[in-house]
Amino acid sequence: MFLDLLRKRKETLEQQINVLDNMGIRLNAGITINEILQIFDRKEIESKPYILLLMAMGGEMECSKNQWLPLSNDIWHFDTECIEDNGAYIEIVKRLSKMTKEFLKLDDINDFVDVENNIAWVSFEYNEQAYKWDLKVDNDWFDMTLIQKLNGLITQSEYDKKFTVAVLDQSCLIGFFNAETMEKLNNLCKLEFKTLL
Repeated sequence: MFLDLLRKRKETLEQQINVLDNMGIRLNAGITINEILQIFDRKEIESKPYILLLMAMGGEMECSKNQWLPLSNDIWHFDTECIEDNGAYIEIVKRLSKMTKEFLKLDDINDFVDVENNIAWVSFEYNEQAYKWDLKVDNDWFDMTLIQKLNGLITQSEYDKKFTVAVLDQSCLIGFFNAETMEKLNNLCKLEFKTLL
């Protein structure tokens, strides 16, 4: 009920940023509203509260030639049609690991992607144990079972946060949240963040 009353009032961009910040979803150091407004304009963000802001915060900005930095390490607006060659899963696993604030510290990350021959895998070390997971190949689409498998590793440690995903279209929003934060986000945005297990 309280959230419904909040939604009826127009929430400014600054108010939305503050609400997300209080939930632990923050802009990275040095990132300001100016970077957000390079992705969506203020009127758009305020007409679709939280959804467009999360998409913008989950994006990246070019800091130098071919160097991209995330606007937030707490949310990722991820294009799932991105697996074209070797290295794709390495970058994904690194970004996911970073989202856990190094809780899920993965070392010696490698991958192999051969779309034509339907072969893909990712390997790494976690807690001094080697893992190698075969992944499904579907043209250049990301295999979501990777997130399920990473959540399986996290579950073994009884940590209360997991990777959660809200599917948009060919993209999704990925966060690393506990159940309470996921529920709050779903109520705020009217999205369906789900924990993949």
